[in-house]
Order: sequence, then C-alpha cells, then structure tokens
Amino acid sequence: MVAGLILAVAGSLLAYAFFNLTAIVDSHQHKIINRVSTALGRAITVQKIQARAGWGISVELTGATIADDSAFSKHPFVAADTVSADLQFIPLLHGEIKGQRVALIKADFRY
Repeated sequence: MVAGLILAVAGSLLAYAFFNLTAIVDSHQHKIINRVSTALGRAITVQKIQARAGWGISVELTGATIADDSAFSKHPFVAADTVSADLQFIPLLHGEIKGQRVALIKADFRY
C-alpha cells in the first residue's frame, strides 16, 4: 500500500516535470547556463532556451555563443543562431546532461 502511494507520487512528479519542462527551463535558465559554462570552462551566452518533451527531450538555444580563451581572442570561439540538442530524460532528473544529438545551425567558428 505504502509502496504504491510512493510510486504514484513519484510518477505524478515525473509527469509534472515532463509536461512543464519549458516552464522549468525558463525559471532556471540562468542556473543552467552557469553550469554549462563552468563545465566547459568558458563563458556562454544564450538569448533564449526552449525545451520540448516528446519521445525524448529536445532543447533549442537561440543566439548562443561560447567565449574563446582570453589569451587567444576576445571574440567568441563559437557563435550560432540556433543550437538544437536531443537529451536523455532520466539523467536530467539527476542533474546530468547526456546528449544524443547536437546540431549547430548557422554557426561561425573562430580558431
């Protein structure tokens, strides 16, 4: 009985997160960008993040830039009009980002 109640609550929370993904991402956009910047060791800017849930999680970043090492250049290392990524859902629940596909659309690379 208790196990069934715990499963029902956990299932409800997962369903809420899945169907309200865009609102969750919007409210944590700054935190998400800071974590990715820290992981890459480079400053990242993004104009907008949108997330969609379907058979998986799809994330689209608009106006994304990744800064270059200041010893090399003051211009961004990568600038893309759009970055699209398909992510695995379960790792996101644990605070991990595991991508299955990443596409940079209209991207400029400086090297």
